[in-house]
Amino acid sequence: MRKLMHYIWVFILIVAVALCGCTDVPTGSKYEGKSLQEIRSVAITPGYDSVFKGIEQYQGKVVHITGQVVQAQSDDSRYILRVATIPTVFGMYTDGVYWVNYDGSQGRVRDPDLVDLYGEVIGLRTYETVLGSSMTIPELRSLHLSSRAKPTPTPTLNPDDYLVLKLESLEDEGDYVKHNVARGTVQNTATTTLAYGSVQVTFYSSENGPVIATSSDYVSNLGPGEVFEYKVVNYKDADRVSFARSKITNARFE
Repeated sequence: MRKLMHYIWVFILIVAVALCGCTDVPTGSKYEGKSLQEIRSVAITPGYDSVFKGIEQYQGKVVHITGQVVQAQSDDSRYILRVATIPTVFGMYTDGVYWVNYDGSQGRVRDPDLVDLYGEVIGLRTYETVLGSSMTIPELRSLHLSSRAKPTPTPTLNPDDYLVLKLESLEDEGDYVKHNVARGTVQNTATTTLAYGSVQVTFYSSENGPVIATSSDYVSNLGPGEVFEYKVVNYKDADRVSFARSKITNARFE
């Protein structure tokens, strides 16, 4: 009976570990006591997908990652971090997430700090999300970590306040295929560079008439005080067009 109960408890423990999807963090590392220079000399920078899909070949190796802390949990001075390493086009980090065990020896870390990290690959870690589903990601033991606070975004400038837009001419062109050409200028009066924007021209049959067509030209990297000459062409019902208006859309300063 005692032997049977032993097997029952072993079975319960195995099921509990399987449901949890986690294991104890291995202690000790062959890289303990190594200098940052020594760690850097053996570090590699593989892509996230390469590490995730080929975790066996990376276990025990040192990888160098940079990214943003998307979640930080601390117990005394030790941390469990989740670090996203793949930025979106808007500069936010959401994908390519690593589980990082960090002993806190290089200072405090919080969400959403930016980090530069050298870590030893342990394996894959499965955890339960707040929605109750399971997630599996690569797990690292931090060997060296430096962090800095995410910069506060510069307040966005209103393009209408700093971009001087002029529509200087509307002409018909083309010997074989008639088309309308609207020309004008955009001047940046701000003290910072216009990263990108578009000049949208709407073509009308008359000043108060219906819209015939809309087309755009694009401007980028327009420095303070600089002037961009735009040219917008329309082929749709060009013989009906006699008036046009222009405006700035989708503009953003650096």
